[in-house]
Amino acid sequence: MGDRSVASQLLQLCALLWLAAAVAGLSGLITAGRMLLALGAVIGVPSTIVGLPAASGAFVLPGHIIGEAVAFRLDPEALWLMGFGLVPAGFACALMSPSQQGSRGWIFGAAISLLGALGVFGLQNGAALVVAWELMSLGGAVMILSENLDPARGRTVLFMLALLEVGTVALIVAIAILGLHAASLGFAPFAHSAHGLSPVAVIGVGLLFLVGFGAKLGLLPFYEWFPGAYGSGSGASGAILSG
Repeated sequence: MGDRSVASQLLQLCALLWLAAAVAGLSGLITAGRMLLALGAVIGVPSTIVGLPAASGAFVLPGHIIGEAVAFRLDPEALWLMGFGLVPAGFACALMSPSQQGSRGWIFGAAISLLGALGVFGLQNGAALVVAWELMSLGGAVMILSENLDPARGRTVLFMLALLEVGTVALIVAIAILGLHAASLGFAPFAHSAHGLSPVAVIGVGLLFLVGFGAKLGLLPFYEWFPGAYGSGSGASGAILSG
């Protein structure tokens, strides 16, 4: 139990550091922003190691979404994924390759993307998951656009966001169906109530999740946004997007 509590505290510290990095980026404090981004990643990696092989300790976020409290917990699978993803992200934040004129926006975008990713990994609520993934996507778009305001690059980012929004709509519909059936947007009620869905509804929800996550992760046949988005950004942006 002690290790789970330590892991949760370290994860909260990561979030605070990335929030501070976003503020530093908007304020033009480039060096401070880079340090805060990298430090959050450096702390995030051992937090995943401390939490394994069990899940991190759960805690409830302040506020409510659609009248429900939102819990945060990283399951073992999420801890593994986040630990491996933060290693390249930390190097990318520390080295940071965009031009100096776009550094403010890049730092802000990276911070928002990392915060969104943390939410995607650990939020235990369907509506909160969609919001977190939108933040992650928006942060990626800001990073790419801040590096170069070339019109062609802007069209590439718009194409990426358009396909990502296709995934968002599919996820919203699937979560709404499960939420209505479970009378809750929490993942635990989803799992319990899914057994009562008709076979047709199960197939429909499964297809919606396939489209939703497929579009957002760039899986077949939604991979077309990958080459353009990665080619438009720097190596640092690509490392964070991949992580």
